Amino acid sequence: MAKIMVVDDERLVRWSISNSLKRDSHDVFCAQDGEEAVEKTRKTDFDLVITDYKMPGMNGAELLQYLKQQNPKTKVMIVTAYSAELSRQAAMEMGAWEYIEKPFALDEIRHLVQAALAADNGAQSAIYQ
Repeated sequence: MAKIMVVDDERLVRWSISNSLKRDSHDVFCAQDGEEAVEKTRKTDFDLVITDYKMPGMNGAELLQYLKQQNPKTKVMIVTAYSAELSRQAAMEMGAWEYIEKPFALDEIRHLVQAALAADNGAQSAIYQ
């Protein structure tokens, strides 16, 4: 069972992703913004963080950079509806494991989570490359 954190300022998105992953027996935590996510990472080491890019305060790219400094083994997936502001290439160069554009299917998230947890540490997703 993996420890996964879902970070999104939209309550329904957090709920949908977290409930989907809980059905796969993962231990899922939620945060409504980057600052709350940082607080939770001080108490818990996560195998995977799924974060929205555009949030009030600390955005997903800033959270990614923080997470990579604190624990490089934590895989981070960025979800965005703002691909014009953060490209897939830029996210991957910053150390994201995967980059997903909204809207997405929950089955796609579940598949990517399985792949991320099965991948060697430090490896990036090859699914959409």
